Amino acid sequence: METVHADGSRSINEDKIAVLTDDSGEYVGSVGVMRDISTRKERERELRRYETIIQAVGDPVYALDDDGYFTFVNDAVTELAGYDPEDLRGEHATTVVSAADFERSAEYIEQLRSDESVSYVTFEVDIHTADGDTVPTENHIALLEDEDGHRGTAGVIRDISERKRREKRLQKFASVVSHDLQSPLNVITGRAQLAKETGSVEHVDGIVQAADRMETLIEDLLTLARQGRTVGEPESTPLSDAARDAWEQVQSPAATLTVDAETTLSADPDRLRELLVNLFRNAVEHAGPDVDVSVETLPDRSGFAVADDGPGNPR
Repeated sequence: METVHADGSRSINEDKIAVLTDDSGEYVGSVGVMRDISTRKERERELRRYETIIQAVGDPVYALDDDGYFTFVNDAVTELAGYDPEDLRGEHATTVVSAADFERSAEYIEQLRSDESVSYVTFEVDIHTADGDTVPTENHIALLEDEDGHRGTAGVIRDISERKRREKRLQKFASVVSHDLQSPLNVITGRAQLAKETGSVEHVDGIVQAADRMETLIEDLLTLARQGRTVGEPESTPLSDAARDAWEQVQSPAATLTVDAETTLSADPDRLRELLVNLFRNAVEHAGPDVDVSVETLPDRSGFAVADDGPGNPR
């Protein structure tokens, strides 16, 4: 009930009414008690606004009591974990995270309680979905305390699956970069050592060629990193020429190369040469410095094969 005061101000009241009767039980009137609940109503409106904001965040938002049981979960948790919010309320956090991760989060919570200068912590945790899948997430948690002194935590969970995939691609990319640059770097190191030992300048040409090759690789890799596309347009490329060019990048004087591949491919010459360099290097590293390597066209001319006389992979 809304009450208008003499000064024109208004308040919301809770009105409790009881019936008055006389000695014979006849109704004679009523009596009531009014309590101003304006503050409570305002708090309820604030709570509704906060809940609307939390639902609009888009990321799962939750609250746990001091024992780790859910007291609030917003609707976004359904898309991430497959649970209905009502099904999680009252359940323990280990419903969606491992016991080990829960114990680890308890250590972060203790850090928050012991260091007032830290308002929140962020850590990674795997969410176990209702379907049995695992989703890598980033969990942002802060302390939560109500007016009665009950303590707990509030948190926001963010799906970082795509970030993890990018990190894996980056690691793989870094590994490929390291591998591809190693061959011309080995040439430079080997030729420089020979030039130092013999005093002959004939090795300088090999150093310059290897350095040029490294520069081309770096430019191509930067283009890939910035634009995310394949470098170079396919063109008619003789396989035998690409194989011999690649062999020059392999520093193993005792090894031999036999090319029986008079075929022409539609390929990016640089990418094809790097492929062959990697295959040749693998042969030398795993089959020995005196390995015999051959490149030949497949019988149906659908492609080519690179083989060596090493022991092979027992697996």
